[in-house]
Amino acid sequence: SAGGVAANYIARWDETTSSWYPLGSGMGGGYHGISTVCTLAVGPDDSLYAGGWFTTAGGVVANRIALWDGTKWEPVGRGVGGIDYSAVYSLEFGHNDLLYVGGRFVTAGEVMANNIAYWDERESSWHALARGMDDSVYSLTINQDGSLYVGGMFTSASGVPSGYIAHWGEPAPSSVSLDFFSAEGNEQTGDWVLSHVILTGLALLAVTLLVRYRGPSHLARREGHPWSRND
Repeated sequence: SAGGVAANYIARWDETTSSWYPLGSGMGGGYHGISTVCTLAVGPDDSLYAGGWFTTAGGVVANRIALWDGTKWEPVGRGVGGIDYSAVYSLEFGHNDLLYVGGRFVTAGEVMANNIAYWDERESSWHALARGMDDSVYSLTINQDGSLYVGGMFTSASGVPSGYIAHWGEPAPSSVSLDFFSAEGNEQTGDWVLSHVILTGLALLAVTLLVRYRGPSHLARREGHPWSRND
């Protein structure tokens, strides 16, 4: 519930009425009767995408990702899955309106996609990002130049050794696609990047939250190269 209103794992706050409202019947399924919404993203048409640990949205089959169009829930293709405890942990829209999806999965729709993929709403189709990651993706952030930073529990990005964070040259349908990952992490970045932020005006500066960092603050930053500790 939210503010005493029945709302299954997702709700809307209306500031004008100071009230909570449900979004349809919310999410269900999940594992062992437990569902979770882990991430939200607003599309260019103001539609709302939700990702997490669920298999239904508004009573409709929606595998770990769903779209709220303002009145009802809809599936996003066939969603993601293909592995036990599949989940979506991060959603991020790129400058070309593609929706990047990170989490724990090996398929996106009918496409093999290891823990990262993107959804093209115009084509209603899922696409892999190269060979993906060798473990879960927890965080996605679009840089000012349209490229994508990816953080998570992985040590390899499409075969490139990566210390839990990697960089992707964003695909652009109207130009040449940069179909590769490059490594951004190193031994200083510790284990499991959970979140990162690109700071406005500071090119390629990421502030990164870590589960375990070889230092006291659990924060690291990159301004140019290399990574340094933020105490």
